[in-house]
Amino acid sequence: MQTAVSPYYLHWASQGFGGSGKSHFLLTAPEPIWIALFDTKGIQPLLKKDEFKKKDIRWREYSFNPGKLAPEDRPQAAKDNLAQFIDDYQTALKHARTIGFDKEDKVYQVLRYARLEKATGKPASYGELNLEYQSWFADAAEAGVNLGAIRGMKEDWGQNEKGSPVGLGTFSARGQLEVNEIVQVVLHHSWDDDTRAFKVRIGGQPGDDPKCRVGPATELIGTEYDNLDFETLAMMLYPETADDMSVWGFE
Repeated sequence: MQTAVSPYYLHWASQGFGGSGKSHFLLTAPEPIWIALFDTKGIQPLLKKDEFKKKDIRWREYSFNPGKLAPEDRPQAAKDNLAQFIDDYQTALKHARTIGFDKEDKVYQVLRYARLEKATGKPASYGELNLEYQSWFADAAEAGVNLGAIRGMKEDWGQNEKGSPVGLGTFSARGQLEVNEIVQVVLHHSWDDDTRAFKVRIGGQPGDDPKCRVGPATELIGTEYDNLDFETLAMMLYPETADDMSVWGFE
């Protein structure tokens, strides 16, 4: 159980395609770990790995799946899931050292359906909704809890010379548009078949507005590492903690 607010915590966004090591990185963070699991069965295979078998990792699976619901049933189902999530989240803030949103875009989807009673709304309707979303990150900061937002990717769209929609062949993270601004660092995950390693690039993928606002950012943005874990990243961002990682919750 967390007994005091730590002066060291990290809020990050992990973005990348499926199977690129985002959830694995989350599970290397300090325990106890609690995960809001909207990506059904997303972490269970990882829990069989020796490095995670003895860690205190807990989660709640949320059942909201609008594709299986009639449109008129989606708002109430979202409200039920959101109420459960908010209650679980407040409990996790008191007991967990690390919280994960897996996947972050589905957390935001539940909030949209619950508050707007549909998937999308007029631009003016997003103000209060986004303030509520941002408050969850602020709550984690106040509690000194690590928070990782796992984000999948979507293809960017534009128009061809005839004005028809067309995929551009570039990709960006799914989910709430301000997440990369809210967090302290953005990590882009990928798999390198040549080196047989999971790659983690600090600051996001090439072409992004780079994001790293803690530690020696000018040295770290754009650098890439094989099989990076949370402890190594924490030492890179906060070198003064390298001699005493207990401030992060590591033994």
